Parts: sequence; C-alpha cells; structure tokens
Amino acid sequence: MNSYAFHVLRVGIAITFIWIGVLIFQDPAGWAAFIKPWAADILFVSPEKAIIGTAVLDILVGILLLIDFLTFWASLLASLHLIA
Repeated sequence: MNSYAFHVLRVGIAITFIWIGVLIFQDPAGWAAFIKPWAADILFVSPEKAIIGTAVLDILVGILLLIDFLTFWASLLASLHLIA
C-alpha cells in the first residue's frame, strides 16, 4: 500500500471517532443504556458521565489522528478503547 492510502485510512478513522463522539454528546442517556447493569455497578461515576468521558476520548483520538499528531499513541489508545 502506498503512503496515500494510509492518509486516507487515518482521516477516515479520525472522522469516524469524531462523529461518534458528537453523537454521544447529543444523547448520553441513550448511549448509557449500552452499559450492562453489572458494569454500571462497578463504575465510580454514573453511566451517563462514563459515556461522556468516552465521548471526550473519542473526539480527542479523532482530532489527534486528523491532525497527524502523536499518531502512534492515538492509534494505540483507539485500539485499546475498541477492545475494551
């Protein structure tokens, strides 16, 4: 794959993370319903606040990928976020 394809992929993933973060900010209560009750019991904050934290993380990762700054760390954080 040439260098151009990596840039297209990076920008596409960045836009996806930013868009999901914006959608979470628009309806955090709706997204909080995805948290299982057993997981909500072990959280230190309410599920809505945890989801807002996820939105901040998504937008941060998206912006870092979009501006091509700390790309390795943003990609690592995004991968860990998607695994968890």
